[in-house]
This record gives sequence, structure tokens and C-alpha cells, in this order.
Amino acid sequence: MKDKKTLFIQHRVNSIDELKKTPQDYGIETDIRIYKDKIILNHEPFENGVSFDSFLEHYHHKFLIINTKGDGVEKQILEKLEEKSIKDFFFLDSSIPTTINLVESGISNIATRYSKYEPIELAMKFKNNVDWVWVDCFDGFELNQEDYSILKKHFQICLVSPELQGYPKEKIEEFKVLSNDMEIDAICTKFPGLWNK
Repeated sequence: MKDKKTLFIQHRVNSIDELKKTPQDYGIETDIRIYKDKIILNHEPFENGVSFDSFLEHYHHKFLIINTKGDGVEKQILEKLEEKSIKDFFFLDSSIPTTINLVESGISNIATRYSKYEPIELAMKFKNNVDWVWVDCFDGFELNQEDYSILKKHFQICLVSPELQGYPKEKIEEFKVLSNDMEIDAICTKFPGLWNK
């Protein structure tokens, strides 16, 4: 990765205990859904979890990725983020209709996606409208130099670390080499220390 300081995002922080254990100079990725009319943190459906309000009471980190696990919860989340003056965040995995509605209401804190299943043409439909692109790794390191150059002109880039797609954590070294000439803005990972050494 080039000179610019990359932000490390701790993957799947869905409890206050995990949040408190995560260094405040890291970002946080969390899973948010509605359960019994409450906004909660939980990756799994049909289960209770920590309330988003309680989570925000303990959130003092650099960045927040909000992986929405149900459609239409974004407006309520935005109200809560505004109450806490949290501006450094993006929504991940919002449906396309919800993304369009958010963009039309002036919200750009959203990630579009890029992977072998989500071609650059899809991501580019959101250029100048959303701030981030989530670069996934279903089939190894998928970001080629040509696509990187195009995406970097229009988005901040968040790279998915290989262990999030089931690869052994040792594959992080390969990803570090392959991304060495790229300015990656953020990396979502279970192992920030392996990226940072």
C-alpha cells in the first residue's frame, strides 16, 4: 500500500465488550437490523442483540461501517448518528432502491461494491453519488490495476481482507504485496495487526 495512512476497520464488532477492546484509532464494522421494533446489533436474524443506542454510548472510534441487515433502517440510523455528531461512516449492503433514495436525499456516506460478481460498470453507476467502494475478494485479490485507477478517481476504497471470505489469515501477506502500489483508504479485517506489521 502506498504512503497514505490506511484506516484499519475491525470486522464484526457487535457487542459493547468487543467495542471496548478495539483500539479507538481503528474503525468498526457492525451489523445492524431491526428486532422487535428496536435497532440492534446482530449478524444473525431472529435474535436479540445490543441496542444501537447503547453501542453508540461507547463508540469513540475513527470510523463506522454500518452493514445493514434489513431494508429501510438507514433513516433511523442517520437520526441516531446525527444526535451523536458521528460523521465518519458509510452504509454497506443497502439495497439499490434504498441507496438511490439516500442519494436523492443528499446522503453520500454509502459504499457501492466491486468484485467478480459486481463489475466495475455497476460501481461506476454510483460515481459522484456515493463516497466509497467495497472491494470484495470472493476469488482472491480481484482488484486489477486498471480498475483500481478508475475507481480511485471516484471513490475511497475499502478493501476486504481475505479471511473474511474464508481464506487462511496467511493470505494477508499476499494481499499486502498485491496492493502495495495502490492507495487503499481502509481495510476491513479480523486481524488489523497482521496488516499493520
